[in-house]
Amino acid sequence: MKLFRLFSVLLIFSLFYTFFLESPCQRSYRLICSSVHSMQKTDEGGPFNPAPDLFMIEFPVYENDSLWFIAQKTGRRIDTLVSVNELKDVHTLQINSRIKVPNRDGILHTIKKEDSVASLSEQYSVSPESITSFNKISENDFKPGLKIFIPDAVFSTLERAKKLGVEFLKPVQYSRISSLFGFRIHPISKKKDFHAGLDLSAPYGSTVYSSRPGRVIFTGIKFGYGKVVFIEHSAGYTTRYAHLSRIAVRDGQQVKAGHPIGEVGSSGFSTGNHLHFEIRRYGEALNPRGITDLH
Repeated sequence: MKLFRLFSVLLIFSLFYTFFLESPCQRSYRLICSSVHSMQKTDEGGPFNPAPDLFMIEFPVYENDSLWFIAQKTGRRIDTLVSVNELKDVHTLQINSRIKVPNRDGILHTIKKEDSVASLSEQYSVSPESITSFNKISENDFKPGLKIFIPDAVFSTLERAKKLGVEFLKPVQYSRISSLFGFRIHPISKKKDFHAGLDLSAPYGSTVYSSRPGRVIFTGIKFGYGKVVFIEHSAGYTTRYAHLSRIAVRDGQQVKAGHPIGEVGSSGFSTGNHLHFEIRRYGEALNPRGITDLH
């Protein structure tokens, strides 16, 4: 009897939350696509063979939303969203449409006649086993037109440029990402704080490049950043490049994507040679991993 009462209370609370406390956006964002176990048809009619542990949610598109905004909010890469939704125009999303968001990053690939497990493994820099085991297929199952999901795959730099047009490029040749975007324990203060960018480890003196065309709006020294360059871009975006050893541009200078703007160092609050890289839109810090080829 007590168990029944407890169940009743939980059920009433669940219904109350769903209809009165949960916002429309939260309701829209709830999982609406269950796990897929069998062959389905895509919007274009081609066969799709997803793995059992792959499922989707649908993210509603509101006014002023962009694919980059959705990538930021869902934690998925731009590559993933473009491929899964088979988008032709990534810069204009239709209001009230829905963007499919998978539960993990990867590329939805349509098998071509010349494709093989080995060629896809090389193309996307993933292991052959990850392709076959995730999709529960073998080489013999490869048929032109079949759509498979390649986990953790990303577009090549050339393919990304074709699909995304003007994008944020990699600002430095780095060996690893030493600190991620988000809350962390600061390596110097030892206190929890919000890290508004990515730290990219690279040798002292490595060239730092502008990630996108724009205008230099600040060069100099700022507290914490050390020697830093701020660049203003179109659509409300700015990028910041910090802890430099040398600055190679001046305030007001127009730069193209890939233009050298400085060199890696360890100025400011830093524990070693690296580039602190930020992307902001209208002042709000965005996770660079969602909107660049930084992985």
